[in-house]
Amino acid sequence: MRSSLFGGLTALAVTSAALLGAAPAGADPNNERAYLNALTVAGLIPKFYTEATALESATNLCRTMDTGVDQLSVVDDVMATDSVPEDVASFVVGTATVAFCPEHSMSS
Repeated sequence: MRSSLFGGLTALAVTSAALLGAAPAGADPNNERAYLNALTVAGLIPKFYTEATALESATNLCRTMDTGVDQLSVVDDVMATDSVPEDVASFVVGTATVAFCPEHSMSS
């Protein structure tokens, strides 16, 4: 299941990059709005998140990856912490990574 999750997460990250315009490293004031728009278009806001909880989750998962935890493990953390299914957690992690901590993006 991990290999299919890896493939799915990679695909989601690519899709997220397209939605976000491949956000550059560094703080871009448009990244927050683009991230929230991506989650809204995907139907995750308001079904699973509010804007505030989505941003909090993104902040937390980037901090977690800053400590050396990989994206696949962070998906598990988001599933547990945010009480969301795997596909939602994968999308959130991929999208947040592109928007807020692209240095942690997976490369194939």
